[in-house]
Amino acid sequence: MDYKVLLVILSVTAAILAIANNIFNIREKIKKWREKNKKKKFKSSFVENNPDFEFRTGYISNSAPGVCKLTISIINRSQEIKYINMVSYNFQIPNDNRYLPPCQILRQGQFPKRLENGEPFHIQEDFQNILFNTLYEYWQKNVKVYATCRSTVEDHLMSNFVEYDELVKRLIPLRVEYENLAHDLAKKFNALNRDIEVSLWQLQHFDRITVHLTKQLQQNNIPVLQFLIQNHGITWKDNSSWPQIYRELETKKIPPKILIGYLKNLVDN
Repeated sequence: MDYKVLLVILSVTAAILAIANNIFNIREKIKKWREKNKKKKFKSSFVENNPDFEFRTGYISNSAPGVCKLTISIINRSQEIKYINMVSYNFQIPNDNRYLPPCQILRQGQFPKRLENGEPFHIQEDFQNILFNTLYEYWQKNVKVYATCRSTVEDHLMSNFVEYDELVKRLIPLRVEYENLAHDLAKKFNALNRDIEVSLWQLQHFDRITVHLTKQLQQNNIPVLQFLIQNHGITWKDNSSWPQIYRELETKKIPPKILIGYLKNLVDN
């Protein structure tokens, strides 16, 4: 083949490859732009201040001592009839990128719920048990609570935020006796005072020894599990035994005074 012809063929081939590469790069850029734009649109649609709705989360400030009622209200501010699906509450944890699914669906009436222009929809949820069940994980960690729901036409609705610790203030405080005991245990076992306070607070509220506070105290170097095995016939093989312990403790319902007596004895000896 003539040398000049070969050069022409190579040049044309190189040009075609360059054009193809440019087209590929452009397509990739367009694809990324579309994905980014799609995420941006989704994020912007799932916002606190959707103009079609007034969506608020709060709590009843004058409820009875020890009662925390989370309140959620939705008002249709649009000029048309809207239908909303079930409402859920969520926890926002700082510096945590995990997806946390809604912890519980708040149900009141039938869904989808029909809302005319200006029509309100209110929910009250007893929140004290939820707080005590999540206290060890969330208290004093700058966690916020908010509500979400969707309309039947895919409006992504999010309420304002309420401070988790503000809700905790509605609970009956930890007894001074338990607070002092937590301090003594933390000092003796080189444990976290906050963790032991939470565990004793849960003991005070649930009025029995639970598997959660047993695990929490174990994690803070306090040998509660051994005490339960030796004195109350709790079965233990390995870490897979926790579900079995849960069932046994729920059946036995060991009262707080049993554990408090044991913990005081640990401090004194």
